[in-house]
Amino acid sequence: MTFGAAVFRYHQFVDGDLLPPGASLLGVTSDPDEATRAGMGVLHVGDPSDAMERVAAAVDERPAGGDRWEPLAIERDSEGSAPFSASQILDIVDHAKPDDSVIFLEWTSADALWWRLSVDRPRSYFFPASGGLGWGLPAAIGAGMAVPGRPIIALIGDGAMQYTPAALWTAVKHAVPVTFVVCQNEEYGALQRFASVMEVPDAPYLDLPGLAPADIARGYGVEVLNVADAADLADVVAGASSATGPRLVVVPQSSSR
Repeated sequence: MTFGAAVFRYHQFVDGDLLPPGASLLGVTSDPDEATRAGMGVLHVGDPSDAMERVAAAVDERPAGGDRWEPLAIERDSEGSAPFSASQILDIVDHAKPDDSVIFLEWTSADALWWRLSVDRPRSYFFPASGGLGWGLPAAIGAGMAVPGRPIIALIGDGAMQYTPAALWTAVKHAVPVTFVVCQNEEYGALQRFASVMEVPDAPYLDLPGLAPADIARGYGVEVLNVADAADLADVVAGASSATGPRLVVVPQSSSR
């Protein structure tokens, strides 16, 4: 059951069935277009907040000591040195992040791997519903200004950073303590996947060599940190709780090709 969520996103392509076998979908959305284009299930148009209140009132309170949600049993990979795979970066971040962290994610390589991040409290994980280019960097800064008591960690692709780098000026001016983890694979991952699905031949325009996220950040006055191995990255992420201003680390990522 979903409330106000973009269930059927156009970006990015992930192979497989829309729903797992045996699952059904019931949702409430305030967007008539979202309900109209739903690939399956039953979506009602209305106020998601009102719907949640009605459902909550109709559901019995969970008894103390009852069944609790358990995280997926997955094999973690939090070791090694650069370049890292997307799953390695997520595992390192998940292991090292402070308990009250707020995660912002605009990183195509991790869209289909978000479940590797363990989040157990409200308002702790945010991402653009359908590929809002350049959203992640300024959104993380805005959250850092709105909730200064929680560590903010932004996982951003090297390409996604290029859309809104000027937001770093705001972070520096107002000393917003956001930790930016820029994952650099020097390729246009989103288009690579679409090209593969549409059987478009590989071409140089999908490569993005020469981008220098660290130099851009330094130009705005952001503290830039370096990582050589998993322990370095873990230290940077763990330090988000004591940051006094914006910090940025560029993490070399292995190619998805």
